Amino acid sequence: MAKRVVAQVRVASKKAQHKKGSLAKPTTNPAAKPNAPRSDLNAPVEVAMNTMTAPVREIAWKLDRLIRHCAGKRDLVSQVKWGNACYVVGGTDLFSIAGNKAYASLYVGNGVVLQGLCTRVLEGNGKLMRHVRCRTMDDARREDVRSVIEASIALARVSGKTAWTKGPVSKSNSASATNAVTKKKAAKTARVSVKRDAKRT
Repeated sequence: MAKRVVAQVRVASKKAQHKKGSLAKPTTNPAAKPNAPRSDLNAPVEVAMNTMTAPVREIAWKLDRLIRHCAGKRDLVSQVKWGNACYVVGGTDLFSIAGNKAYASLYVGNGVVLQGLCTRVLEGNGKLMRHVRCRTMDDARREDVRSVIEASIALARVSGKTAWTKGPVSKSNSASATNAVTKKKAAKTARVSVKRDAKRT
């Protein structure tokens, strides 16, 4: 009787081990090929824009024009990365535009430094990146949005660190960005004043 019980226990134990082994997760193959690069990598930004719905695409193109106006043609390179329209300013990955169902998002690579300067429009809580959410064309036309872009570019010319580059962004450079934007606005105001006086005379 005892021998029969021992034999049954051994058989049950072997069955359990076999079942456990069959349910084990397969190990990853170290020789497996990495994921292939996206087919739209480095494509013109039109490729990313065309995937958006018509109302959102219109907002995205407005943001695109705003970036191009603030950055200038010489310093700007635009192309598709990670499926979104991305903008490199002065050799620094700085902006990205992504479309959602109801709005377009402008991602700012060094936005964490600008949050104290542009608190009303910047959102997010990442280490470096912040974003501006535009639901209408009026949102994209806001002066605050332009200020974010101008300040981000000014900061990038002082420190090229962003969320897409290695290394931290120094918050001490935010004052330099603020001063640069303030000087630019003052110069613009002065030019407008000169033109107005010229018309009066």
